[in-house]
Amino acid sequence: MLPGLRFTGENWLPELTNTETIGSPSSRTSSLVPMILCAALYAIPVIGSVRAVADPDVWWHLRTGQWVIEQGTVPHHDPFSQGGTEKTWMAYSWLFDVVLYLIHQAIGLWGIVLYRTVASVAVTAAVHRLIAKRVPRFLPAFLLTAAMVVTLVPLMNERTWLLTFLFSTLTLDVVLDLRAGTERKTVWLLPVVFVVWANVHIQFVYGLALLCLACVAAILDGLLALSFSKRIERPRFASWWKLPVLTIASTAATLVNPYGYHLYDVVRDYATQTQAYRIILEFGPLEFRETWEWLVLALFGLAAFTLGRRARLSTFDVLLLAGTAFLAFHHRRDVWFLVLASAAILATPLGKGVVGVAEFPLTWRRNAILFGVAGIVAAVVALQQGLTNQRLQASVATTYPVEAIQVVEARGDKGPIFNHFNWGGYLIWRLPRMPVSLDGRTNLHGDEKILRCSNTWAGGIGWEDDPDLVAANVVIAEKGMVLTNLLRKDPRFQLEHEDAVALVFVRRTPPAP
Repeated sequence: MLPGLRFTGENWLPELTNTETIGSPSSRTSSLVPMILCAALYAIPVIGSVRAVADPDVWWHLRTGQWVIEQGTVPHHDPFSQGGTEKTWMAYSWLFDVVLYLIHQAIGLWGIVLYRTVASVAVTAAVHRLIAKRVPRFLPAFLLTAAMVVTLVPLMNERTWLLTFLFSTLTLDVVLDLRAGTERKTVWLLPVVFVVWANVHIQFVYGLALLCLACVAAILDGLLALSFSKRIERPRFASWWKLPVLTIASTAATLVNPYGYHLYDVVRDYATQTQAYRIILEFGPLEFRETWEWLVLALFGLAAFTLGRRARLSTFDVLLLAGTAFLAFHHRRDVWFLVLASAAILATPLGKGVVGVAEFPLTWRRNAILFGVAGIVAAVVALQQGLTNQRLQASVATTYPVEAIQVVEARGDKGPIFNHFNWGGYLIWRLPRMPVSLDGRTNLHGDEKILRCSNTWAGGIGWEDDPDLVAANVVIAEKGMVLTNLLRKDPRFQLEHEDAVALVFVRRTPPAP
C-alpha cells in the first residue's frame, strides 16, 4: 500500500491518514497535469454537443416562444393542434421557449447548438464542483466526475431537462452542505433558482423532492437512532432549521409563474400518464446495449456497496439512492438523477483526518480557463464538421419533411393534416396555419390518442378507421412506414409528392361528415 494512504471500510476511495495534510508541498501535485485532465474532461460534453439539430420537441418549443412574443401572453388553451382551442394547455416551459426563440432569431440553428453546448458544459462544471468539494484528492474526484459525465452525454440534447440537470445538482449541493454544516449564505439564493426552474421545466418537482427528502430524513435519523444507535447516523448539523425554511421558501417560489398553483396540474397529468410511455423510447427502461448504460449500473452498484460498508447509515442516502434507482430503471430519461445520487454518495468525505485544502481547488481563474478551453474545442469541432447554419439546415432536411412542407405551402392545401408523432413539433414550427393531429406534448394528447396513432402508422387493426385519418385532407407521411405504403393503395388519397424523406397524400374525395 502507498505510504500515507489507507482504505476505509466505509468508502471505496483512498483516504489520507492523519500523517499527511492535503495542500502540503509533499501532496500538492503540479497544476499543469490536473489542468490538462480537466480540459479533457470539459471537452467531453462539448464534443458530444456540437452536432446537428435533431430533437423532435425543440420545434414546438420554438413555435411556443414565437407565439408568446407575438401575443404578449402565455397560452391557456392549445393553439397548435386540431381542436386545440377546446383543450386546456399550459406552456410550462414558456421562459425557455422565449429565450430559445430569441437566440434562434439572432443566430439561426446555431443558437440551438449554442444552448445545448453551454448548458452541457455548465452541468459538467456543477457536477465537478459538487464532487471536488467533497473529495480532496484530485485523481479520485476527476475519475468520478468523468464517469458521471460520460453517462450524461447521451442525454445532452436541446431539451429543457439540461436545466433540470443543472438545477438539481445545485440543489443537492446545498442539501449536502446543510447536512454537513458547511453551508454559506448563498444557500438563501436557492428559492431564486426555483423561480427560474418553475418557468423552464416541469421537473422542478425533483428539486423539491430532494429538499423534502432531506427534511424527512433528518427526522427519521433522529427517531431511528433511538432504537438502532450503533447503525443509524444521528443528525449532526446545527442549522437543521434552514432545511424546512428553504423547502417552504422554494415551494412558494415555484408559484411565481403565469399559471400559479395550476402548474402542478401538469405534474399530476404526467405522473398519471403511463400507457404512452410504452412506445416512447425515452420513457422506456434501460436496455443495456450500450457501454454508458453499463457504466450507470456500475456507479449505482458502487454507491450501494459504499452504503453497505458504512458503519453508520443515513436514511437520506439510502432513500435518495433507492428513489432515484426506481425512477432511472423505469425511465431512461431519468438516468441522470441516479447517476447524480450515486456520485454524491461516492463523494462522501474521506475521513476526519483530512485537513487543509484540496489538492486542486477549482478557483475562479481555473474555471474561467476551463470554460475558455471548452469554447475553443467547440469552435474547432464546429469548423471540422463544417457546421454552418446552411449545413445545419441541410441536416434537418434529411430528418424532417422540409421538401414536403414546401409542396404543401406552394399548393395552398388546407387541413386537417394527419402526421406522425415525431414530426408534429416540426410541422407546428413550419406550418403554423395547419394544426397538427399529434405532437410530442404527451400530457396534452393523452394515452388513448398516442396509442391509436401509433397503431395507425404501424398499419394495425382498424387503421383505416382512425378518426384523425378519416378527417384529414392532407397526410405528410414518412417514407418506409407501413401506413405510407398502405396509403399508396388507399382510394381515398392521391400521392402528390415524394422525396427521399417524405410523401404528401391529398384526399381525393371529401371526408365523411
